Amino acid sequence: MRIKGVGQSHIDDYTRYVREAATQQRWVCVENATTESILDHLDWCQAKGDAVSYVKNKRCALRAWLELARRRGIIERNPTDAIPIPRPRKRRAPRYTPTEAEVVRLIQAVNRPIKRDRWLVYLTAATCGLRAGTMRELRRSHVQLDDGFPRFQIPADLLKSGRPSTVFMSRELAEYMREHLAAIGSRDRVFSGVPKSEKFDLDLKQAGLPKRPSDDFLPMTLHSLRHFCVTRMRYAQTITDQERAFQATHATPTTTNRVYTRHEHETVAKKIFCLQPLMPQGFAPHRRTRDAMRARKSHLTPPGRRTNDCPDHAESKHDAPSPIGDSGAPAGAQAPSVVPVELARAGAPDLPLSSASGSLSSEAPEPFQAPEPKIGVGGFEPPTS
Repeated sequence: MRIKGVGQSHIDDYTRYVREAATQQRWVCVENATTESILDHLDWCQAKGDAVSYVKNKRCALRAWLELARRRGIIERNPTDAIPIPRPRKRRAPRYTPTEAEVVRLIQAVNRPIKRDRWLVYLTAATCGLRAGTMRELRRSHVQLDDGFPRFQIPADLLKSGRPSTVFMSRELAEYMREHLAAIGSRDRVFSGVPKSEKFDLDLKQAGLPKRPSDDFLPMTLHSLRHFCVTRMRYAQTITDQERAFQATHATPTTTNRVYTRHEHETVAKKIFCLQPLMPQGFAPHRRTRDAMRARKSHLTPPGRRTNDCPDHAESKHDAPSPIGDSGAPAGAQAPSVVPVELARAGAPDLPLSSASGSLSSEAPEPFQAPEPKIGVGGFEPPTS
């Protein structure tokens, strides 16, 4: 494990887990660690209240120890190969990722002389994504501002991955960091102090931000600023997943995408809001107002037919006065004389009208004799006068 560059704290944890299993199962040598005894120990850990992730870490520690014994020829096979990896029944809630406005509000709230350089700690975490433990151990020699692009050259013992890494700074952070290093004089430690959870909660309260904005997420901590940094880079069009994983000191983008990326963040909304327009320039949508709809409806309605826009629509159609009288003449006009149906069908000549009243003449019409029908092309032809 030391050859792979694993940190000393992880080695100490693995050693403690192996000793716990050996004491609980009363192992004397490596050969006593069988599959049944390891399963019994993991069940004992769950029975005493260890979380599933904690039990999973203990299995990994026993696997690493027994794999070393197998490579040295002490045992023929690793007994942990037959033990499945413990999986949690229910995935825990994701960590809350603050918005840009909330991060700016938090930094502005702690920008006070009594808080010293705490505002710069929050800005570094929000723009570079450094963990709290790494920022506590930063020294002047780890900050490179003059040689090439500004960056942090972080050694392996300051990172969780156990591998040395380079974390680049933004232009904004580089300017503030240059002024900060000039102001602290000869002090080797970059930050005077990185707040723990209690002080971070006080800073949230001072900024007017809730500790847990939603029940669907875990409470906001200093590590939430790291999630904000990675999520913000995710939706920058020029930064790839591999580059984000490198900036977050991850070996592969798997953890970066699965744990540190919140897809419903406001940066997604901004990216979608700035999409190119779909409709061509100059497109004017049709504005259908209520007056235009009424005018179009009245224009298409045949005369004498009621519409919903008539003022007397609520009345019954039998109660409304008809513009035509019972005799078929307009209201107020004299009803015409009755014309025999035979004359109308036979093509009767025009009847004389009275010039004074416009009604039919009272004189008896001349007798009319219908002509003989004749057969033409296509059958019966109507007579012509």
